Amino acid sequence: MKNSTPETTTVFDFQSRYTDKGDSRNFLDGDRTWLWKCLSSDPLATASAQAPPTASGEVAHPLSGGLWYLAMAKSSGVRQFVASNPTTPPDCLEFLSRDQDLLVRQLVAANGKCPDAVLEEMAKSECVQVRRSVAENPATPVATIKLLALDRDPVVRHNVAANCNAPPEALSLLSWDKEIYIRYQIAVHAHAPETVLHSLAGDPNVLVRQGVARNRQTSSQTLAVLVKDGDLSVRQIAAANDMTAENALRVLSADGNLYVRRALADHDRSGTETLKGLARDNDLFVRYLVATNERRSADVLLELAKDGDVSIRRAVARSDDAPAAAFRVLAADEDILVRLWLARNEKAPAEILQTLAADEHLAIKQAVADNESSPAGAMEVLCQDTSIYVRRSVASNRPTSPDILRVLAADPDHFVRCLVAVNENTPADALEVLAFDQSADVRRRVAGNRATPPQILHNLAEDADEWVRAAVVRNMFAPFIALRILSDDSDPYIRLLVAKTLYIPVDIAQHLAADHDAWVRRAASKRLSALKCSGSA
Repeated sequence: MKNSTPETTTVFDFQSRYTDKGDSRNFLDGDRTWLWKCLSSDPLATASAQAPPTASGEVAHPLSGGLWYLAMAKSSGVRQFVASNPTTPPDCLEFLSRDQDLLVRQLVAANGKCPDAVLEEMAKSECVQVRRSVAENPATPVATIKLLALDRDPVVRHNVAANCNAPPEALSLLSWDKEIYIRYQIAVHAHAPETVLHSLAGDPNVLVRQGVARNRQTSSQTLAVLVKDGDLSVRQIAAANDMTAENALRVLSADGNLYVRRALADHDRSGTETLKGLARDNDLFVRYLVATNERRSADVLLELAKDGDVSIRRAVARSDDAPAAAFRVLAADEDILVRLWLARNEKAPAEILQTLAADEHLAIKQAVADNESSPAGAMEVLCQDTSIYVRRSVASNRPTSPDILRVLAADPDHFVRCLVAVNENTPADALEVLAFDQSADVRRRVAGNRATPPQILHNLAEDADEWVRAAVVRNMFAPFIALRILSDDSDPYIRLLVAKTLYIPVDIAQHLAADHDAWVRRAASKRLSALKCSGSA
C-alpha cells in the first residue's frame, strides 16, 4: 500500500514483512511502527505527519526516514551508500548488518557510528572481510578488539595492530605475532606501551627494529640500545629520532659510518661536546652540518672559522651567532665569497663592517653599503667611493644618515641623486637643492617623496616638466595650493589627475567640473558626487 512518493507514505504492508521474533530477518520493533519512525523527521515529510504512540503510550523517537527508505532499495549500491553514511540511524545499521550483500556488511562494519553490539556481533562473522572491517574501525569496543587480536586471519590481526584505539593488551599480544608486518605495525604504533617497544628493540627482524627507532614514543632508554644496533639503517634512524638522549647521541659521534655521523651533526638535540667532536670530523659534510647546527658553541664556530675548506668558512660567515673573534678571522680571509657573506651579515659587528668598507673588491663594498647594520663610519667612507654602484647603494640604504645624504645630493652621478631624492630620510635642505636639479628625473623623485616639505611641492607644481607636475599630484601630501595651481595646468592629463584625486577640496572639484575637456569634467563630476555622498560637499 505504498504510493509512488515516499515522502507521503503513511501505510505499509506490515503483515507481508512481519516474521517471528526468532527469525534473523525480523526488522520490526515490538510495536511494528518502524515506518512511522523512519518518515516522521524526514525533510520531505509532510508537516501533518506525526509518529503514532507505542503500546506504552510514548511517541517513538524519530529517525532519518530518507535513509531508512533507501535501506530498503533493491540496488545494492544504494544500500552501500546508506551503510557508509555517518548519519544513518543505529537501528538501520543493525538492519543492514544482516544484508545479503557482502560490501554492504563491510561498510556497516567500517561505519564509525555503528553500535557496539552490532560490531561485537559482526566480529564473530564467518566472513573474513567483515571481521577485517570491524578490526579497522576506530569505534570498535575494546573487548571486541581484544577478541580480534586472536583472529586466525593475519590481515584482521594487522588491522587491529593499526587501529589507533587498540588497547595496550592487544598491542602487547600482537607484538609476539609470527608475521613481521604485524610486529612492525606495533613498533610504529603511537600508543604502544614502552615495555612492548623495548621488547621489539631486540626483534630479530631489522624492519621491526627500524620501526621502534622511528617511533617518537620510544623512550630514551630504548633508543640508547638502538644506537648501538648492528644494522646501519637502525642506527641512522635512531640518530634522527628527536627523543634520543644526548648521552646516547655522543656514542654515535665515533660511529664508523659517515651517514650516522651526518645524521648526528644535523640533530637538534646533539650536545655541545658531541658537536665539538664532530667539528673535527674528516667528512666535509659532517663539519658543514655542525656549522649550521644551532646548538654548536661559540668555540666550535671559532674553530670552524679556521677550517681548511672554504665552504665551511662561508657557512660560519653566514651565521648569526658567531663570536667576534670568528668574524675577525673571516674578515681577513683570502676567499672573496667568505668576506662577501660576512659583509651581507646583519649580525656582523660594526668594526668588521668598517673594515670591509675598505675592501678592494667592489661587490664587498657594495654589500656593506646595502647592509642596514652598517655603521655611519662605514657609510661615510663608501659615500666617497669612486664606484657609482657603491654610492647608489649608500643612497638607497634606509638607515643612511642625513649628513651622508646631504653629501650624496651633490653627487655627479644623476642616478645617485635620484636615489637620494626618493629616500624618505633625506633632510629637507637636501631635497630643496635637488628640487632645482637639472635632471627632470631627480626633480620627479623629489616631487613623489612623501617626506618632501609642502613649500617644495608648491614650487614643483609649476615645474616645466609635466612628469614632475604629475608626481606632485600623485603625492598624497601635496598641499591644496599646489593642487589649485595644477587644476589650471595647460596639460589636460595633469588636470585629469587632479580631478581624480581622492582628497581634492570641493572648490577645486567644482572648478574642474566646468573644464573645457570632457574627460576632466566627467572625472570631476564623479568626484563631486562621491564627496556629496560622504557628506564632505
